[in-house]
Amino acid sequence: GGGYAVSLLGLKPSTDYRFRAAVTKDGTEFLSDEGSFTTGNVPASFPGNTSDLLSLDGHHDGLLLTSLICEDSMAVIYDSDGDPVWWHGPAKRGKSLILRAALSRDRRSVLYLVEADPEEGSDQPIRDLVKIALDGRAMEVVDVPGGHHDFLELADGTIVWAAMDGDDET
Repeated sequence: GGGYAVSLLGLKPSTDYRFRAAVTKDGTEFLSDEGSFTTGNVPASFPGNTSDLLSLDGHHDGLLLTSLICEDSMAVIYDSDGDPVWWHGPAKRGKSLILRAALSRDRRSVLYLVEADPEEGSDQPIRDLVKIALDGRAMEVVDVPGGHHDFLELADGTIVWAAMDGDDET
């Protein structure tokens, strides 16, 4: 009677998928009609890549979250075939670079630290910590003054980050 929604992670880009929903109620299974959808394309700026998957037993069946250091830097999740299955890049504030990306502790979001060109009249780059839900529906951006290259989400959700103290020697 009602609508249902589900977020799926790991689908390949530019691919047609067919699906059927199944619900069991009081021991009876109800099946929906078959539906279909096509996943979106990777951005035109997405760099071509090749991958050599290495594991001790000769295969890998997980996902890899990393950041791409390229003209249009982005956080990206690759599947075990080396295909991108999720990506997000920072809102343009001049040239920007994603320094580190990590999955949130609740495994529902990606956190990434981004460095952008300084604002006019400043020589200090802008550093933000971005939290984007895997389904793309919610995003938070937090200024991390002096943020350097790394961060950690603590068990209570507090974020700590490595920071410069203003002294070029430390």
